[in-house]
Amino acid sequence: MNTFRLLGSLLAATLLFTQPADAQVENFFIGQQAGANNITGNRNTFVGTFTGFSNRSGSDNAFFGHSSGFNNSTGSSNAFFGRSAGLSNFTGSSNTFVGSSAGRRSTSGIENTFIGSTAGENNFTGNGNSYFGFRAGILSSQTNLTNATAIGHRAIVSRSNALVLGSIAGKNGATSDVNVGIGVDAPTFQLHLSKNSAAKPGSSSWTVASDGRLKKDVQAFTDGLNVLLKVNPVKYYYNGKAQMPTEKEYVGVIAQEIKKVAPYMVDEFLYENTTGQEEKYLNYDASALTYILVNSVKEQQKIIQAMQAENQELKQQMGQIIAVVAKLPGHLTEVNGSTARLWQNAPNPTDRTTVIKYWVPSSATFAAITLFNSNGQQVSSYHLKTGEGEITLPTGTLAAGTYVYALLVDGVQIESKKLVVLK
Repeated sequence: MNTFRLLGSLLAATLLFTQPADAQVENFFIGQQAGANNITGNRNTFVGTFTGFSNRSGSDNAFFGHSSGFNNSTGSSNAFFGRSAGLSNFTGSSNTFVGSSAGRRSTSGIENTFIGSTAGENNFTGNGNSYFGFRAGILSSQTNLTNATAIGHRAIVSRSNALVLGSIAGKNGATSDVNVGIGVDAPTFQLHLSKNSAAKPGSSSWTVASDGRLKKDVQAFTDGLNVLLKVNPVKYYYNGKAQMPTEKEYVGVIAQEIKKVAPYMVDEFLYENTTGQEEKYLNYDASALTYILVNSVKEQQKIIQAMQAENQELKQQMGQIIAVVAKLPGHLTEVNGSTARLWQNAPNPTDRTTVIKYWVPSSATFAAITLFNSNGQQVSSYHLKTGEGEITLPTGTLAAGTYVYALLVDGVQIESKKLVVLK
């Protein structure tokens, strides 16, 4: 077994040590006090002053950089690169820390990967974590996350079994949020896709936090048919500006039109191309449209219910009219040997005036046309002269509905007709 040690940071000579076969095997130590306390650790490579200084039995480790792996005692299969990388690791194994002070405070965590200066600096005992980027990792108040991943400059994660992409303004020293682009090189939104290809099982809608305890200033949203009727769906292709895809035809709306009727559904976004040139465009949030549709259905339901009630009332009126008509003679009656006649009014239906023609024999002593409503109540009566004639009946003061008018001669009802009044 060979052990190489460079005693003193300025020594140029490499010293070869031979130890008993039951001690150290295939270790390679270069630097002042590198691996100074190794007893039974095997197959270790420590390069740099104080690298692996406290190692006792840890094996298969590679420490490069001043004080990297300084406190490692029994941890094995670790790779620490950079000044003070893995400095406090004591029993942790299978870790990879790359960068100055990467994983500096980790003591017993296993299977972690921290890449970047001070990446994972606050990890103590967490396992299976991956932090990539300057200061990427967790806050000092969280020390035991598992399977957490933070990617990006000052990216921070605070929950196990979670992945965070990019920095968050105001956290871990970050001053801005990060937009994530898939298929685009200048993402404008927090998540910007180059095409309409996102999918998830089940409903097409996304879950949102809606607990009343999380809300304030709650007000009724009343937009309905008045807005919906002004929404004009269109089919279109994107023209390629702002990195929009041009191959597929889409169905949607024009944001400028929506802004006129529902401005709360439209906002601006700033697109910056690769040359730094900026231009503002409008975007459209369709989430409110669902509730506009809900209100529209409610409004239409009220209209339907009103029409149903009116239809029911008309049915009742028609039944009453039928009952009244059933009591009236439907045939011609002879009076003093001659026949009286009554014609259908015109126009019918009517919304203003209507003309009723009649014929009364000269032998009649009294004749009249009487108007009844749907309840069989007399509304008006018109005295007639004998012979052929007509009356003009005004309907402006009458309520909409169906009426019956009858010809009476010498106390006998000769004939009746239906008259419909519109409004």
